[in-house]
Amino acid sequence: LAEARAGAAAAADRAGRAARHAAVPLGGPGDVPGEEALRGAEREFHRAADDRAEAVAHIARLADAAAKAAAELAQARRVLGERTAERDTAADVFGAAEDTLGARAQEHIEQWRAYRMSLTELSVPDPEAVDLAGWTERLDGAHPLRDTLRSAADRAHRELASALADAAARLDEARAELGELTGERDRLAAGAVATPPAPHTRGGRQRCGPGAALWQVVDFAPQLAAAERAGLEAALEAAGLLDAWITPDGTLLDPDTHDVLLTPTASVAAVARPLTEALHPAVDPDDAQAAALDEHAVTAVLAGIGLGEQEGEQVAAWVEPGGRWRVGPLRGAWSKEAAAYVGAGAREEARRRRLAELAGLVEATQDAVKQAGAAAEEVERRRAVLTDEFGREPSDQPLRDAHSAVSSASDQLRRTGERLERAAEDADWAERDHAAAVTERDQAAADVALPAGPEGLAAVRTALEDYRRTAAALLAAARRHADRQDGLAAWTEEFAAAAEAAEEARTQAHDAETRAAEERARLEALREAVGASVDEVRERLETAKRRIAELESAADRLDAEHRRAAEERWLAQGREKELTEQLTEAGGRRSAAVAELQRFAATGLLALACPVQLPEGDEPWAADPAVRLARRAEEQLREVDDSDGAWRRVQDDITRYYAELSEALTRHGHHALAGLDDWFVVTVQFQGRERTPGELTGLLDSEIDYRERMLTAKERNLLEEHLINDVASHLQELITEAEAQVGFMNAELEERPTSTGMRLRLRWEASPEGPAGLAEARARLLRQKADLWSPADRTAVGDFLQREIERVRAEDEHGTWSDHLRRALDYRSWHRFTIERYQDGRWRSAVGPASGGERVLTVSLPLFAAASAHYRSAHPQAPRIIALDEAFAGVDDDARAKCLGLLATFDLDVVMTSEREWGFYPTVPGLAAHHLVRRDGVDAVHVTTWEWDGHDPVRVERRAPRARLPTPREPGPGAADGGLS
Repeated sequence: LAEARAGAAAAADRAGRAARHAAVPLGGPGDVPGEEALRGAEREFHRAADDRAEAVAHIARLADAAAKAAAELAQARRVLGERTAERDTAADVFGAAEDTLGARAQEHIEQWRAYRMSLTELSVPDPEAVDLAGWTERLDGAHPLRDTLRSAADRAHRELASALADAAARLDEARAELGELTGERDRLAAGAVATPPAPHTRGGRQRCGPGAALWQVVDFAPQLAAAERAGLEAALEAAGLLDAWITPDGTLLDPDTHDVLLTPTASVAAVARPLTEALHPAVDPDDAQAAALDEHAVTAVLAGIGLGEQEGEQVAAWVEPGGRWRVGPLRGAWSKEAAAYVGAGAREEARRRRLAELAGLVEATQDAVKQAGAAAEEVERRRAVLTDEFGREPSDQPLRDAHSAVSSASDQLRRTGERLERAAEDADWAERDHAAAVTERDQAAADVALPAGPEGLAAVRTALEDYRRTAAALLAAARRHADRQDGLAAWTEEFAAAAEAAEEARTQAHDAETRAAEERARLEALREAVGASVDEVRERLETAKRRIAELESAADRLDAEHRRAAEERWLAQGREKELTEQLTEAGGRRSAAVAELQRFAATGLLALACPVQLPEGDEPWAADPAVRLARRAEEQLREVDDSDGAWRRVQDDITRYYAELSEALTRHGHHALAGLDDWFVVTVQFQGRERTPGELTGLLDSEIDYRERMLTAKERNLLEEHLINDVASHLQELITEAEAQVGFMNAELEERPTSTGMRLRLRWEASPEGPAGLAEARARLLRQKADLWSPADRTAVGDFLQREIERVRAEDEHGTWSDHLRRALDYRSWHRFTIERYQDGRWRSAVGPASGGERVLTVSLPLFAAASAHYRSAHPQAPRIIALDEAFAGVDDDARAKCLGLLATFDLDVVMTSEREWGFYPTVPGLAAHHLVRRDGVDAVHVTTWEWDGHDPVRVERRAPRARLPTPREPGPGAADGGLS
């Protein structure tokens, strides 16, 4: 404050000296200053004030720079404190992250130890044996126990799958055997008779006619012992004679029937011991088929077969009770414990024996079924245990998160340290800049004898303003003084001249008064001499003067009326001329309007707007018929909205309609022209001439009628041939290709069931809303080659496609032919896709109730297939990108691996986000995973990058080069005045 006061006093003193110096040219107290002297003094005043103001401004700028440097220094110190606190906080966070990492590493090791001890179906090595502790510290390469666990799980899955398949096969085999045994037992218990097994050479559906097998129509002789009966039946069965067919006449109706027939080929005399000695006929009369045989036919067959070996070659076949037999050149032997087919008693005894055997066999088979079922259940239980154990694999995500946190904290500590160093450097530079600015300010203030502080400078500015006001007031007073001195001299000269004039006026007034007295005396003398006649003359003179005044007044009045009448005549003449011009102009406008109406009618727009009768001929129209025509048109168009808004809408619509018309015509090689002189008249070039829309419509209607009449049956046949040979065959190829694509998708989906056994498939079927006759055309015609169509099929295909084209044309009358064909032949609109889910042994709609994961798969997998089909038209090297947000939420790991493998099979490039999915599966050939970690209170996101090559995940370090910000002493690009851009 003292410095400011001293500066103000010095400034006031200097201003006084300047004023005194500037006041020297003003002269002494009795002198009047000249204008030149005033101007010189004014220049001196302003120069002194400007010099001082410039010095004050310079010191003020230096003071502002010093204040700015002080503010920057305070800011730099504040930032330095903040950076120090941030560095300390980051160091604490880093220390806590390292402690957490150690705890997570030990916890992960303990989890694997506990997990290893809890395994029953899987086995993994001890964590210390594979240096799991070292891996938890570095996280280099794959998890040392996870691959071993996955290999063990795959091996266990394969072993259990094989065991389950064996158990299921044994169970199925036991169940099938049990079914056969119980079926046989039930049949035998119901009284069914066992029959000899049919040879594989016998044809199907045989032995429908009359006749019977040998064992059905014979019985043993009573004298045969049980052993002989068993041997004899064994010989007959081994020789093929036991089940041979006997017909009433000994022949077969069809020679090509596959069967063995017994015929009496040898005479009875040729057989020394015929088989009739051991067997006799026993035909069941209740069997309608066997009852066709009589005992003579059976006896004839038996008589042709020898009992025991015969001498000579006349006997074609013989059997003996010992089991030996011969049929032609064939001979052999067989044995049985007991007879089972020949004779009702033998068959009943055999049935009872078999029932007894079946009871034991059924019981043993039931035990086998139970054992096989228990084995399968045990395998299923072990699979469930295996799945549970594999699903309980300890997650390394907390450990990875801890590593990410340590890495993030380390990076944060490094960045805060770098920021602290930069902040310290900035604070040093700010302190130097502040010291330099203060020194420069104080030195400059001392040089010009001014205070350095802002308060002193403000006082100096106030003194300078007072000085400027005082100097301006002094100069104004001097100028006013000079002006008043000049006025005083002028007024003195005028006063002297006025005094002289007053004296001369007084002399003239005295002379006038003397002459007036003389004239009054003379008048009195005359009045005494003349008498009354003078008064009369004077009266008449006054009367004449009054009349003259009245006449002059009347003349003036008449003259005014004359001038007013003349003005009115001039105005009437002007009005007449104006009305004549208006009449001429109105006639011209009427003629022009009639001509415009005639020209407008010639465009054809009036006839389109309202049906009125136009005057005939090309001569100009008269006014009267044109007016009547306009009135009729106005009457018919009374309801048309002619407001400004409607007019603007019509203008906009006309422009849009014209653009649509031009576009439609251009597609067919035509063009439209629009006249824009007075009206928007559109013409279309047709047949070498410009046609109006109305005229063109009539011509096109005539042309269409003509072409429809000229379309011959041959041309129609050509059209149908084109539809069938080209369009229909192409549709058949497209539909076949689409079904093949759907089959490929379903095959891929079939190979990827979920852990619960759910599978998905797509169905591409005819839409219920498709065209009529689609189902028949699709099933019978469009799925066959065009070369295989019959004439009726070709007709049906042509009719179906023509009906579809006509339907589309009826729905869109204003569309083009190409648009109609595009819509009518779009086979995609004929079909629809549905998604089905296989569960609980049958296919059902996928829209039914399901778990969250199943719903995700139901939606995702078909979309993958659809995206793959969509990308089939892309370039082979083009990316096939799909984006998934929160991919496969609620889906188990096995289904995730299969889904990602399906994406690779479909050749899709996926970009996805997930809260837990890494995608490191053997089904995935390669991917890059970016793990993002964010901490509360830290304005950054840490990214850890991993790459998967189908076998091992590898962490990849990707660091972007850091750009150094320029310091305040090093202006960056585009910086001005030392600032940063």
